Amino acid sequence: MKQFFPSLIGNEQLKNQLGNDILSGTLSHAFILSGPAGSGRHTLALSLAMALNCQHKSSGSEPLPCGYCASCKKFLAHQHPDLTVVGKEKDRATLGVDAIRNVRTDTSYPPTEGGYKIYVIEEAETMTAEAQNALLLTLESPPEYVVFLLLSQNPALLLETVRSRAPTLRLELLSDETVSAYLVSHSSSAKKMRDTQPEVFSRLLHASAGNLGAALSLLESKSRAAADKRNELGILFLNALRGKKALSSINLIKSLSPLKRPDLAQAFNLFNEILRDLYLCKQSGFSEFLFFETEAEVQAVADCISSQKLAGAIDATTEALDQIGSNMNVSLLLHVWAVGCGIL
Repeated sequence: MKQFFPSLIGNEQLKNQLGNDILSGTLSHAFILSGPAGSGRHTLALSLAMALNCQHKSSGSEPLPCGYCASCKKFLAHQHPDLTVVGKEKDRATLGVDAIRNVRTDTSYPPTEGGYKIYVIEEAETMTAEAQNALLLTLESPPEYVVFLLLSQNPALLLETVRSRAPTLRLELLSDETVSAYLVSHSSSAKKMRDTQPEVFSRLLHASAGNLGAALSLLESKSRAAADKRNELGILFLNALRGKKALSSINLIKSLSPLKRPDLAQAFNLFNEILRDLYLCKQSGFSEFLFFETEAEVQAVADCISSQKLAGAIDATTEALDQIGSNMNVSLLLHVWAVGCGIL
């Protein structure tokens, strides 16, 4: 059986689907690659670009992409003329229409070397409405040799018209076993930690929540300190949610108020992980938890929170995430969210 996208860990069903679509010539001309930082979106985007132009694509014995043909080597070196990466300028909050108009103009020219031109749009959710509408003109009728890959941590912020023309591919969370095996085989420091500090290694795996990029980052001591702060914020949220301490809600809001919008989005993603664990515990009992470490731990918290309050908190947190990308005042956003969660 032909191996597809060997550099992307896990995601076997997605890899087989995309690989077979490439071989059959039925691959869509646009995708939204969705997932948090470190989930493999950039790896998949580069692998797709390589596979589409791989010189050994039709070989039955070679993986796709092969990784060693002249075309693949150019992609790996980020020197292939048919790959264009677009992102917002430094210190800019949004990706403007001019950059997208330049892309539209470039699509009128055929590939220089390969059979496809690939355009990777990073942080696609930061495109202005005008930029998205400009892109839409090409997405509606793209040249047959063009493929757009929109990388986004929050596809809900993209216009519905864009989302309807670019199927969303969600990168899956990996099992602790998969992450552990990769770390140990690729990092001597990870192997040493597993053998000499098994409890620390176990906490690292749990904190990474199935995200390989996060696990690699956590191997660094500074990142582990950041993970500890993240855990403290999660506990503060839990205390506020179940009303354990009178000042918990106030302290939580004080902790969130100074955060910039990207950091605030990460905080709300953390809260979503916690709420997801609690919901699954109430609905079906044991699951692969993202925040909690044991079934007993999550059950003890779930028993303190009513299903109605949990549902309200889930809706409020999802809505807050959608609003972060808007111009809504952060103080107002936090107040509306806290009321919706029932912690104020």
